[in-house]
Amino acid sequence: YGPQNFHPDTSYEQLRDTKPEFSSSPIVENQSLYWHPSIYRVTEENGESVYSRANNLESSPYYRWNMDTLPETVAFPPGFRMIAYSDDAGADAGGETGGNMLVECCDFLKNGEEDCVITGGNPLIFPTTACEGLGIAFAMPTCWDESKGIGTDDPFGHVAYTTDGAVGGPCPSGFNKRIPQVHLFVRIKNYQGGIYQLADGNDKFHVDFMNGWQEGKLAEIMQGCEPSGEEGYNPPCGCNQFLTENIDYAKPLCDEEVRQHIIDEATDVVNVLPRASNSNVGVVPKTWEDDEDPPFVCVESDATMFIKKFEVKIKKKKTTFIPKVVMFVRDDLNTSFKGAEVIIYYEYEKGNGDVKEKSISKITNDEGKVVINLGKIPKGTPVTIELEYISKEGDYVYDGTKNEANDNGCPVFSSECSVVTCDENSCEY
Repeated sequence: YGPQNFHPDTSYEQLRDTKPEFSSSPIVENQSLYWHPSIYRVTEENGESVYSRANNLESSPYYRWNMDTLPETVAFPPGFRMIAYSDDAGADAGGETGGNMLVECCDFLKNGEEDCVITGGNPLIFPTTACEGLGIAFAMPTCWDESKGIGTDDPFGHVAYTTDGAVGGPCPSGFNKRIPQVHLFVRIKNYQGGIYQLADGNDKFHVDFMNGWQEGKLAEIMQGCEPSGEEGYNPPCGCNQFLTENIDYAKPLCDEEVRQHIIDEATDVVNVLPRASNSNVGVVPKTWEDDEDPPFVCVESDATMFIKKFEVKIKKKKTTFIPKVVMFVRDDLNTSFKGAEVIIYYEYEKGNGDVKEKSISKITNDEGKVVINLGKIPKGTPVTIELEYISKEGDYVYDGTKNEANDNGCPVFSSECSVVTCDENSCEY
C-alpha cells in the first residue's frame, strides 16, 4: 500500500518524488509504504492444494502517539523503516484487547453497527466461518534506539514495544526515543471462511513500514493536533486540517506487470505458496530510472464486468424447492473471469420474520460460468435473489445494462431489475 515506486532498492527520496497519481495513499503528504504477507484461501482440487490470493482487501493505516511521557516522541526521520511481528517481545500486551494484534469476523447490521466475533491475536487464527468482513489489526512498536540507526541494514533491532505494550508505556533500557505507533488495519471483504494461510506459510502476522512522510509534516501534526480524550487514542481520527487529499490515487496493479518489473512469479492462483522455503524465484532488477515515473500502466479496474447469460433453475422437493442460479460472468473485453468470486443474497419469509441468506461461489473455468445452489425454500414462499458482489483483481465496475435482456427486456441485476423473484414454478425479473 502506498507509492507504486516500490522495489527493494527504493529510497526515501524516490517515495517522496512519486506523483500522487502513482500512489494509493489517500494523503499527498504521506507517501509511506506498508506491506503485509499476501493472504490465501486454501482449497483442494484433484488431491492437490490450491492457494487463491485474497484480492478483495481494504487497508487503512492509523497513527497514534503520546506526547506527555518520556522518552520524547519524535517523527520518523527520512529513510526510517521497520518490520514487526505479532510474536515480538511486548506485542502480546497493551492494545484495546490485551495485545497489539486483533482478528475479528464481522457482519454489518442495518443500523450501521457491526456484529463481530474476535478470534484472537498471536498466533494468527483465521476463522473457518464466513462473515461480511474479516479484519486484521496490527500495531507496531513505539520505542526507538536512535544509536542503532533508521533500519536500513537491520529493520528489526532498532525498535521495540513498550514493556507494558501500551503506546505511552515505559520503553526498554537503551531505547532513548519514542515514535508514533503505526496501526495497520486490513479487511477481507466478503470473507468466505474455510482455510486461509499467509504467503510465507507462517502463523505469525507481520507488517513492514517504510517512512515516506513529507519532512516536517508529521511533526507539525503531532504538535498541532489536539488529543481526543479517548483512552488509547491520541490524536482523534482525522487531523485533516494539516493534510491534502489525493483525489487521483492509483488503482491496484496487474499481475503481469508485477511479474515484469518486481518478481517473476505467479502469485494469484498457485499450487505452492509464493516465496515460501521451497521457492527460489528471484527479484527482477529495477527496470526504471530514479527520475522516471513507475512503469505501471495496466490496472485491473479498467475493465467493466457484466453478466452475459443468466437463468434460475428450480429443483422441486415435497415441501420445499431449491433455486439454482447459473450465470456467465465476463468483462467488456470478453476475457476469462476465472478466479472471480460471486456473492448472492436471497431472502424469503419463514415463521414470523424474514430470513436473509448469503451464498458464495468461485468461477473455476475459463468460460466464466458459475453455478450457485441456494438453500431449501418452503413451497408457496417467494424468494428474492440479489447480486451483492463480484470480485476479481482490482475494483471492477459491475454494469448490469450490458446483460442479455430477459423476456421482458430487463437486464438481470441492473438498476431497473435489481432482484429476481422466484417460487417453485417460475421466476420473474
